[in-house]
Amino acid sequence: MKLVKTTLLSGVTTLSKLASGFISLKIVAVVIGPSGVALVGQLMNFITMAGTIASGATNGGVTSFTAKYHDNEREKYKVWHTAVWLSGCLSLIVGLATIIFRKYLSIEFLHSDNYSGVFIAFGCSLLFFVWNQLLLAILNGQREIAKMTTINTLGSFISLAMSIILVLHYKVYGALLAIAIVPNIIFFISLFFVYRSTWFKWSAFFGKFDKKTFIGLSSFTLMTIIGATVTPMQQLLVRNLMIKDLSMNMAGNWQGLQSISNAYLLIVYTAFSTYFMPKFASLKTKAEIRNELFDCYKLIVPFVALSIVVIYFGRSFIIHILYSKAFGDMGQLFFWQLIGDFFKTIAWPMGLIFASKGKAMVIGFNDILFNCLVVVLTYILIGIIPIQSSVLSFAITYFLWFLWLTILTRKYLNEQ
Repeated sequence: MKLVKTTLLSGVTTLSKLASGFISLKIVAVVIGPSGVALVGQLMNFITMAGTIASGATNGGVTSFTAKYHDNEREKYKVWHTAVWLSGCLSLIVGLATIIFRKYLSIEFLHSDNYSGVFIAFGCSLLFFVWNQLLLAILNGQREIAKMTTINTLGSFISLAMSIILVLHYKVYGALLAIAIVPNIIFFISLFFVYRSTWFKWSAFFGKFDKKTFIGLSSFTLMTIIGATVTPMQQLLVRNLMIKDLSMNMAGNWQGLQSISNAYLLIVYTAFSTYFMPKFASLKTKAEIRNELFDCYKLIVPFVALSIVVIYFGRSFIIHILYSKAFGDMGQLFFWQLIGDFFKTIAWPMGLIFASKGKAMVIGFNDILFNCLVVVLTYILIGIIPIQSSVLSFAITYFLWFLWLTILTRKYLNEQ
């Protein structure tokens, strides 16, 4: 089954990311502590939002249309030309704005203007960050999963080496600088592997901006911008609530838990994005989509269920290995976080059905609604159960998210 092969290849990427990520995480946690980890989370959320806007949020569309026009070079190149133009222009605008407003951004996101230099570094290298993501989207659409695996694996270990050097030498500032510039350097690795592809030619990337193609890509743009900005904004608001009503250290514990969740679910999400987005886009009938969805759940549900059980009972050991004694309060957050992770993950393939078919309003509206719900519930619960308010809100929200997507998916698949 191609899903199994894709998952195994995704597993190689994930293991490399986990290995490098865990080592980096341990060093960062020991050197800068919970408050520093909270700042790292703030900057990561900003970079996600800025990178999505700078790309024109077209990478999902590029993957989908590249898969759709796999044997039609003329139409495929129109997609690539348009995406290169759009992302290039937007990257320059967003990068320049980041540099100009660096002090404001540093105070707003990192609570001090001492880190304004980090935003200068990010703004100057943003174009490479955006074009790296575009090249990976093209490789995904071309079904060159092995090359994506190699790029991501090399990128993980280069990121690890540079992150360790910067953190050890510059502490918190170094950790933030690593996040701002290291992913952008991976562009040159991606370009090398794309250049060696049999289908590579410079004319495939640089050509005329096509208005009709832009309209087709824009059906993915709204959905992607919402998905990639609303969740980071939700995390920023929740983290700020915790900083204000609890402490910076508690916000750091919460951020540390998000890193653990992201790590163990990375293999699932990577498999989803590399396999299901182009797969669902290529399927023509509802019966084919239904069968593919069932195959997914046979593999994913047992894996996720087993993972959360193992992580819950091994939480003390995980905190000790990945962090330090300063993160002891994190153990209180695991139960509801893992419940929320389970429902969020098993709902994901249903969301990708709508995403792959360009139904931006369905996913976009749901993302806004349910991310707002997390913030509202946290605001309400933080005065009742302060420490667990954020994770309980997360669990309630994504249980409702799963139920809602189940209803929408059944309705969609039963339509004639």
